[in-house]
Amino acid sequence: MMKKNLFHVKICRAAIILSMIVILTHSPAYAAPGDVLWKYKTDGQVNSSPVLAADGTVYVGSSDKKLHA
Repeated sequence: MMKKNLFHVKICRAAIILSMIVILTHSPAYAAPGDVLWKYKTDGQVNSSPVLAADGTVYVGSSDKKLHA
């Protein structure tokens, strides 16, 4: 259980830094509130926020026990 918590914190820190970069650079990835930029179907519920990697890949975990990219 401790490993999952540490890993989750590490990912969250990266997401916060990358979020600031996207907002500060006025990237085309920034949209008005409520705009749908993309959709992706999983076989389970998504109960967490997605993470944006440095290369632009979006990662999200779901209750189907998979990490989707």
